Amino acid sequence: MEFEAESYLFLESAGKKTIPLVRTGDVDEVESSVVCNVRMVSEAFMKVNYVKKYLVNAKNTSVPDSTESAESHKVSSAITGQDFLASRQTVKFQKGVKSANCKITIIDDQDSPKIEGRKIFLAEILDAHNSEPGLIKNSLITISDEEEDQAVLQFQTNEMKVLENSNRQIQIPVVRSGDVTQQITAVCYTRQDTAMAREDFVERRRAISSRVVFLPHESSKNCTINLIDDTIREKSEKFEVHLDILYR
Repeated sequence: MEFEAESYLFLESAGKKTIPLVRTGDVDEVESSVVCNVRMVSEAFMKVNYVKKYLVNAKNTSVPDSTESAESHKVSSAITGQDFLASRQTVKFQKGVKSANCKITIIDDQDSPKIEGRKIFLAEILDAHNSEPGLIKNSLITISDEEEDQAVLQFQTNEMKVLENSNRQIQIPVVRSGDVTQQITAVCYTRQDTAMAREDFVERRRAISSRVVFLPHESSKNCTINLIDDTIREKSEKFEVHLDILYR
C-alpha cells in the first residue's frame, strides 16, 4: 500500500482534489484499509524534503512551471484552516480493488487575493490494516497561487462617448483586481484613428511620462485624456486608449 506519487502540485483554486493510493499483491482475495492523515508540516521538514526532492518530481502538470527548482519560488508551510483542511480519513479497499483515493481540500483566498508563494502540506499513510506500507508513505502537496493571484489591470469600460465641445477632459477609470497589496505601474497611452493627435486630442505617448501608478491597496485610478475643441462641425471621430503594465 502506497501513494501513487511522492508529490502533487495544484493551483490554489483547485478546491477538492484526490490523491490516489495503490496496492499490489493478493488484492483479489483481501480487503484492506489505511488511514490517510492530511496535516501541516514543520519548516524544518519542508526545507529538507521539499527543496531536495519533491518539487522537481511534482505529479500534477496543470501548473506550467511545475518542473522548476524550489529555489525560484517563495515556499512556506501551508496553514490548517487557512490554506487547506486537515483531515484523518479511513480509505477502504474492497476485494479486487487496486486503487482508492485520499481526499484533500485546498482553500482559495479569492475574497482578498494576495500572492503568498507556494504553500505545502502533507498526506501520510497511517495504521494500514491487512496490508504493508510501501515505499511512498508520504505525499507532499504544493499549492501554487503565483498565476491566479497576479495583479490584473484593465479599463472599467470598453468604450466611452463624449461631446467635443462640452468635455475638455476625459477620465477613464483603470481598475485593478488580484493582489492589491503591492505597488504597480502601467502606461496609459493613445493611438489615433479618425481622430488625430494634436488636432482632436492631446497625445499620451507610450512612455514613462504617461504612467499610472497604483499604490498598495489602491484598486482604481484614472487615465486622463485632454480633448481639443476646434469649433469645426465634424462627423463623429474616434481614437484608442491602451494600457501596458510596466513593472510590479
